Amino acid sequence: MIIGRKIAHKVKVISLRLSVVREKCVHCHRCTERCPVSLPVEAMVDSKLMEHSEYILCGTFADSCNENTIFLGFR
Repeated sequence: MIIGRKIAHKVKVISLRLSVVREKCVHCHRCTERCPVSLPVEAMVDSKLMEHSEYILCGTFADSCNENTIFLGFR
């Protein structure tokens, strides 16, 4: 899955990806606490780099964000 996502990004294939509006983040820590694979989600939001080799596209931490800072979408 990791290799497939890297290839898709390289050739610009439209796929399900995380997006972030960093300015909306209130640092409630809800996303990091609810991530099932213990990713540093808040640090990812701060850096605007929403790709991580261990991310499994479950959407759990995006769903837990009450501020709609993190969301899944096709791009």
